[in-house]
Amino acid sequence: FTQNIGTFTPNSSKAKYVSAIQSNSNVLSKALPIGFNFIYAGKTCTEFKMSSEGYITLNVQQNSANSSNNLSSANTTTFYRPFIAPLWDDMNGGVGLASYELTGIAPNRVLTVEWLEWRWTGTNAADKAPISFQVKLFETTNVIQFVYRHEPGSLIGTRSASIGINDFNGSGTGTYLNLNSAVTTPTVTSTSSITNINTRPLNNQVFIFTPPATCLPMIATTLSNITGTTATLNLARAHTAAIDVFITNGSVPTATATPTHTINAGQTTLQFTGLVTSTKYRVYFKYNCPSKNGWTEVIDFGTACDAITGNFFENFENLLQGTT
Repeated sequence: FTQNIGTFTPNSSKAKYVSAIQSNSNVLSKALPIGFNFIYAGKTCTEFKMSSEGYITLNVQQNSANSSNNLSSANTTTFYRPFIAPLWDDMNGGVGLASYELTGIAPNRVLTVEWLEWRWTGTNAADKAPISFQVKLFETTNVIQFVYRHEPGSLIGTRSASIGINDFNGSGTGTYLNLNSAVTTPTVTSTSSITNINTRPLNNQVFIFTPPATCLPMIATTLSNITGTTATLNLARAHTAAIDVFITNGSVPTATATPTHTINAGQTTLQFTGLVTSTKYRVYFKYNCPSKNGWTEVIDFGTACDAITGNFFENFENLLQGTT
């Protein structure tokens, strides 16, 4: 978890509005597309549901909203993990707008789910909304961001929100990560469920949840299109994180050697150029994984020979037998 002060940028006119949750409290949308494969807690998610109560869920089995904010709770017939909650409380849109928008180009797209000018507990229809907030899901990196903006409305009545995320399964300690109640000086805990946040995060506050590095299994690797000076490395499928590559025709790389190439997350091919003809090469890989220190896994190949060119026409046809 990290945090900074950034910029709240509202969704554009191209955003898709979720009118079902705008004018009522305790409402959950239908399943909506993320727009890319989002990896969350080891599972690939393609859809989400948006709630008027200030959260989204990646478990689209859930059919009703839940205003009883508690990220540590276990799955039940009315409570389906996981919750991604920028401001989970008893809320409603009033005249505010709920929307989602996909921006960017693969493999670096961003889904922004937005509650614009949202009414927090105690804010009635005659009052101006006190806050806008967003969830951002990032393709490839699987990072989650919460972004906030203060609105002119005042905070009225009793508020008791939760801000954070939780896992698909389990309950209690270690299955969630939420903000402590002093959100203007942000810290997080996974051992104490916080359900009493009553102040707005700072204006333009950004909370960032970055998934931990995971050990990536070696994927089937082949080489193709081998010439005298080039070759193509192929992965059977893309990884969710970058892999460093070191190609050599001589010395073994040290643990701190600078990679010669990088296979970016989402990529399945890597082009080697500038190779030497008729030479044997060895390719090493390094993973973003604490249990695999240094270079590991190798694949060997050889470049093609130089093509022989020249004039092989000797014109012996007119020579008599036995002459030179």
